[in-house]
Amino acid sequence: MTTIDPAQARYIEDLKAPELTADDIPFVSFNAGMLTLVLTRLRHDNDKQGEPVRVVVGRVTIPRQTADTIVGNIKAYLEKNPLIASPQPAPITLDDDECLPVHPGTSSVN
Repeated sequence: MTTIDPAQARYIEDLKAPELTADDIPFVSFNAGMLTLVLTRLRHDNDKQGEPVRVVVGRVTIPRQTADTIVGNIKAYLEKNPLIASPQPAPITLDDDECLPVHPGTSSVN
């Protein structure tokens, strides 16, 4: 059996590959060495007068080792490009009888 080194594989840019735009990863699961990320995007529901809804736009399942590599590559890229600053969240002010939402963009129940 021949072992193939993935780093030596030829890279092919597939212009027909799907592209996803997501603004949140609300769910991550790990099973049998594989990490699954659920990608979502905030959209407006035209059936309900523009009510915002969160729509699943894709799921990515990758080996744990690949996830570690992706995290390292993203960190290295952001460190080399300091002009890409993380957006700073607005300060949160709460009244005494309020509580924080469970997840940004959702409402909480008192």
